[in-house]
Amino acid sequence: MPKLKEANIKKLVDKHCTKGRIGWVKFRKADDTIRTMTFIKVPASKVKGTGQSRSHDPNLVTVYDISKKAVRSFKPARVLSLSVGGKKYTR
Repeated sequence: MPKLKEANIKKLVDKHCTKGRIGWVKFRKADDTIRTMTFIKVPASKVKGTGQSRSHDPNLVTVYDISKKAVRSFKPARVLSLSVGGKKYTR
C-alpha cells in the first residue's frame, strides 16, 4: 500500500474522483471521532454556499458524500486513509 502524504491528498482526489468516479476516505473529525465517507468530487460551480458560513480554507477538500447526500469537506491533515483510482493510501 502506498504511503499517503498530506500534500498529495487534494491532487489525488482531483485527479481520480472526477466524472462520477467514487472515492473513499477515513479521517479524524474536529471532535476527534473517526469518520468514513464514500464520495465523488463536486465541481466548485455546483457548491451553492447555503450551509454554514465559514472562512474559506484553500486546504479543505470539498466532495459530495454519497450516503449523506450532501456536500462535505475534510482537512488533508486529518486523513488516515484514502482510496481513489483503484489504489488505497495510508498514513
